[in-house]
Amino acid sequence: MLEQRHSALLQLASEAADVEAAKSKGAELTERVRDLQETLGELEAAASEETHIRSELDRYATLFMLTVEPTFDSFQTVCSELLEAAKAKVSLLAERANRYQDAKAEAASLAAVLEREQAVVQSVAEAAERKKQWDDRVTEAKRRQGIAREVREAATQTRTDIVHRVFTESLNEVWKTVFTRLAPNEGFIPSFGIPSATKKTFDINLETTHRNGEAGGPPQMMLSAGNLNTAALSLFLALHLAVQPVVPCLVFDDPVQAMDEVHVAQFAGLIRLLSKQNGRQVIIAVHERELFDYLALELSPAYAGDELITIELGERADDEDQGINRHTWVPDVAIAG
Repeated sequence: MLEQRHSALLQLASEAADVEAAKSKGAELTERVRDLQETLGELEAAASEETHIRSELDRYATLFMLTVEPTFDSFQTVCSELLEAAKAKVSLLAERANRYQDAKAEAASLAAVLEREQAVVQSVAEAAERKKQWDDRVTEAKRRQGIAREVREAATQTRTDIVHRVFTESLNEVWKTVFTRLAPNEGFIPSFGIPSATKKTFDINLETTHRNGEAGGPPQMMLSAGNLNTAALSLFLALHLAVQPVVPCLVFDDPVQAMDEVHVAQFAGLIRLLSKQNGRQVIIAVHERELFDYLALELSPAYAGDELITIELGERADDEDQGINRHTWVPDVAIAG
């Protein structure tokens, strides 16, 4: 019985030893299980991360239009490929962006050029219109210039003809008549030569002609000082008589200077003729008392309605009549009787 118990105890002791050994292994196994669970968790996390990485790589591959077969060992290679593709894409986009900016700048410049071109075209059209207007004006101006040239030439020719006719046919004849009346003994008679006309000038020369028809020199060489004065005076009278006067009045200021008594008498007779027969109002200013008294006598009234007014300046201006005398015509008692 004891042996059985001893044997049972030995067996139990052996089993207890096995249990202790098993118990010791159970703790070790528990530890291993815990480690395996941790490893499993890490593997699951790695698997999840791998799945996320694979999906991201697939997404980027799709964006870059690449075909990749990523595996665990080739992730780094695929990432490198995708990085290079991304760099190439970024470089391409940057180049396109630069080209876009360049194209935008060129478009703005082209728009400005087109705007300037439109303004230039408008300006050219306006300039062409103005040029046409100026061409028309120049043409019209040339036409008018031609007409003006023709008118000027016709006027010059007409003036030449009129002056030639007046000076050679009318005025010279009147001048000759008046001069020969004032200087009946002078052999050379002054006259106007044939006038010469150019586009810019119109010249009239004075000349003398002898009573026998021979040509002489200029008046200043052929006439004495008295006859030069007579020639000037007779020309003045001839110009007055050559045309119809607006005011029938003649004014002389000391006209008989350098004249002798014969010329003075001829002048007085001519003035009397102009006053009495030609109806001219004559005003004469003289400086010598003797000449004043002589002309007052020669030009005294000769018929009813004729009148002579004498005005003396100087001391006579202080008299009661202020030196003014009105001489009217009265019948001569001796002749009337």
